[in-house]
Amino acid sequence: MMVRVQSVLILLLFLWIAEEYNYNEAFQSWAAGTMGGLGFLFGGGLAAIYAGILIVLYLSPPITTAKPRKSERREMVVMVPRTRRRRP
Repeated sequence: MMVRVQSVLILLLFLWIAEEYNYNEAFQSWAAGTMGGLGFLFGGGLAAIYAGILIVLYLSPPITTAKPRKSERREMVVMVPRTRRRRP
């Protein structure tokens, strides 16, 4: 539960950064100078990618390990070779 809350908070922070980037020219020039070609991610691309990852993780069915049913399980049987007894 806590992981989901934290991931939603991170998404909200990404959205806040995107809004700040879109309306602040100083932030845009800093990102262009510092980040180079990756500055466009601040414009909402990073938030969209993160939101897509969250959607895939939270809406996908849970992963379960395949456990065979009792009827399908194989029992281990120890085979002991029959030995001949010597007759006295």
